[in-house]
Amino acid sequence: MKTKIIHSAIILAAILFSTPVTTKAQPGFRTDVDANGTVNVSDVSSLISFILGRVSDDAVTEGLCPNALHPHVIDLGLPSGTKWTCCNIGAENPLEYGDYYSWGENITKNRYGIDDYFYYNSDEGTYDELGNIAGTTCDVATIKWGSEYTMPSYVQFYELLNNCTKTWTTINGVYGRLLTASNGQKIFFPANGIYDGTNYVQNAGYAGNYWSSEQVSDQSHAFALYLHSDRIYITQNWDRYAGCSIRPVSK
Repeated sequence: MKTKIIHSAIILAAILFSTPVTTKAQPGFRTDVDANGTVNVSDVSSLISFILGRVSDDAVTEGLCPNALHPHVIDLGLPSGTKWTCCNIGAENPLEYGDYYSWGENITKNRYGIDDYFYYNSDEGTYDELGNIAGTTCDVATIKWGSEYTMPSYVQFYELLNNCTKTWTTINGVYGRLLTASNGQKIFFPANGIYDGTNYVQNAGYAGNYWSSEQVSDQSHAFALYLHSDRIYITQNWDRYAGCSIRPVSK
């Protein structure tokens, strides 16, 4: 029986390897496992390992995900029914920081300063009013992963923090906050740092910064989740041009 499974895996791998992929796949089972735009030897190896049950993934062994084909939607049993994804936009597993975005933008950049921000008018010194961008063309989660996913709102962050235990920990050398729900399910927010007017990330491994979908009333700031070894809370002090990570939610 095992010989037949191995043989089938090799045949599937050969088919996948002979089929070019030119765009990144949406979340779920995909041939382009590392989402780099092509099906290569690394993708085939990962798929064979998955088929044979030999998945090697630190996040899987820590009980954060059922397998190594991220992202997953994790049901934490929250009152609203909101489900959180296991990893950040641009990350291949829950231990990676992923990509960084200025609030409301859907591209990564070399520098995250006020003059690099699309929604800032330097001539007038004003920001475009966007309000709550969840599910809109300004929502990077929706743009990158599809309509099932959105950036979390202030209320969704608040609900998450109030229904989970929040432990500062390190998983295989990655520092961050482990949030565990009463149903035993958990998600991990790595301490990813922030791009704040710079072309380099600051405070990685020390603090984590995650955008919400909601702008603060003063227009120049947006709500974000902030975490470090002492606390985890929602802040309204981050400039919209700063580069933070995105952790999508789903209904």
